[in-house]
Amino acid sequence: MYLSKIHLTGQYAKNSYEYHNGLWKLFSDTPDRQRDFLYRVEQKQRGRVALLVQSCRPLQTVDSESINVLASKAWQPVFHQGQCLRFFIHANPVKTIKDAQQRVNKKGQIKSCRVPLIDFEEQQQWLIKRLTYAARIEELDINPLEPLYFRKQKTGAGKIQPVRYQGVLTVIDPEQMKILLETGMGPGKAFGCGMLSLAPAG
Repeated sequence: MYLSKIHLTGQYAKNSYEYHNGLWKLFSDTPDRQRDFLYRVEQKQRGRVALLVQSCRPLQTVDSESINVLASKAWQPVFHQGQCLRFFIHANPVKTIKDAQQRVNKKGQIKSCRVPLIDFEEQQQWLIKRLTYAARIEELDINPLEPLYFRKQKTGAGKIQPVRYQGVLTVIDPEQMKILLETGMGPGKAFGCGMLSLAPAG
């Protein structure tokens, strides 16, 4: 795995959609490449955004003044059962609800949509469920973040309501913990959600 600090400016610093487009240029070396990186916004200023990026492979060199790789290093985390770690993540806790009128889509399935979880208990249970088998939460703080707005050609305008989770966890299964770290948690990864950061607790 690799951790990188990246500054985006110009067009790529406009919004979350453009952040992702800029980062993709560092990884999309083949037409059928699947996204295998996660990122989080660390700082925003007018015309500039600082991102922390986690990837499964090293970054490519790109010829763009708007994409500046400040630092990048290889990182191989090692976990063990009972390990106590501080964690930090911007996540998009949601639940899926089905259409009340039982309308169906083109595949004949009942239509559904994702709605944000705004209740503390629901947000807490969302995180606990995703950490199941990997870790147990010992301490937890949850704080809302600014909404992220976006547009899609097929569905029109949309909004993500991310939250910041931080606290302390105990590793239950080291292998599951590693998988969770590599794949991220929840939806909204293209908009900077889902990257789990860990550090020794104490």
